[in-house]
Amino acid sequence: MSFKKNSVMLFISKTVYQLVSMISMMLLSRSMQIGDYGEYKQFFLGLSVADTVLNLGLPSAVIYYVSSKDREKNIPNILFIMLMLSGLVILLGKPYSIIFDYSFKTSFFSANWMLFSLFSSMLIFNACTENFLIAVDKVGKLLFYSVIPNALFLGCIVWSCFYDSSSMTVIYINLVRTVLMFGMSVFFYMQEKPQMKKVDVKTIRAVLFFGLPIGLSAIVGIINANIDKFVIGYFYDNQVFAVFTNGAYEIPIIGLIGASIFGVAIPRIKQLYSDNRLKDLNDLWLRIGRMMCTLIIPIGTGLILFSDVVVNILYSAKYSEATLIFAVYQTVFFVRVYSYGSIFVAAGKSKLYMINTIISFVFNFILDIILVKYMGPVGAAIATVITTYFLMLLQVWQIGNILGKKIHEVFPWKEWFLSIGVTVAVNTFLRMFYNAVGRSVIVGVLCACAGFGISFFILGRIVSNELGSYMRQILKKPVK
Repeated sequence: MSFKKNSVMLFISKTVYQLVSMISMMLLSRSMQIGDYGEYKQFFLGLSVADTVLNLGLPSAVIYYVSSKDREKNIPNILFIMLMLSGLVILLGKPYSIIFDYSFKTSFFSANWMLFSLFSSMLIFNACTENFLIAVDKVGKLLFYSVIPNALFLGCIVWSCFYDSSSMTVIYINLVRTVLMFGMSVFFYMQEKPQMKKVDVKTIRAVLFFGLPIGLSAIVGIINANIDKFVIGYFYDNQVFAVFTNGAYEIPIIGLIGASIFGVAIPRIKQLYSDNRLKDLNDLWLRIGRMMCTLIIPIGTGLILFSDVVVNILYSAKYSEATLIFAVYQTVFFVRVYSYGSIFVAAGKSKLYMINTIISFVFNFILDIILVKYMGPVGAAIATVITTYFLMLLQVWQIGNILGKKIHEVFPWKEWFLSIGVTVAVNTFLRMFYNAVGRSVIVGVLCACAGFGISFFILGRIVSNELGSYMRQILKKPVK
């Protein structure tokens, strides 16, 4: 299968998962009691952290070793590591449950530690499947892997909304999806006919040592990304946790856009750095930044100024208390104009990137404790935003050092501020109009969409028209 087709398949697969996650969140927020919803979110937050800790960076090792010439030898060794880690997960299920009980001031994890262990053991296999299929050039199967389990899951969620939406019922529905994905994963692995007699200690050690640094970075990253939720879970009850979790939510479309654009750009960035064409690399970097400003900032501004409308659509009026937290949290979109790590990867500075993550984690944790104490849950959102901007400035300064430029030369500051100013002005006017004509959801959605359209049009004239030109080219292409 061609690179373009593989990219499309991968994008569709990720989009399906994100859409199902968003739709299920919208349904469950409406059907579940706030306390039950908080309990459910805590369980899966703990599960995602445990899975990241226990897989030891194996998903990254899979795509490296399975893609190599020694695929036939490496696959059975990787499968053996999966089995070994799954067994380790079962042994550590109880201790991990106690840790999460302490973190969230609950007994829910200990009461369901066997269920927690079962989930975690299967997720070891499931977490590697996407990279495995990419490595063996069977990306097309990702559609089946993504669509079938998630379609079943969404159908069961709809059923639960009408009949039983308790936290345990929803957890068991997730278990059904996980078991189905696990079964499909095992089937895909077995199709490669692994020769388990080829298992050897040397290869196992090499795979583990390869994945461990990446795994450590992932552990720090996921804890850093969710430290505000752990702090809220420690100081407040399930209901407050549920409200905060829904408020502290980044709309996934931003991540998908960034991943798509930088996924295409990274090979070019690496090539220019390898050729020591730093001026050309800096020019490309600034072009991408200007282009992203015209798209990301209008979306972020609309989400902030129409946060009450968005919260009502996503979660219903039941979660209106999350509006301020949501509005504060969306300001992080203003710095999402770059995937900053792409420069560090191209320059071979992955260790520096990890150090940045650790610094931001410590900074975020201290700030969370202080601001939550004096400002309540909204303080955790503010701490996350401050940390995000601090990390952005630190990384821009470091990128300047890598490219031999000053900090004002490696970020489109003028266009960035201009984009914020234009979008805030446009959306503020539309917000005033919305307040004047009556606060209906439909009018709010129309105003937010108009704000994005007008802002995108203006910024296309004064900041960058590259994205608009690209879209027009696509629309003009004849259908074959």
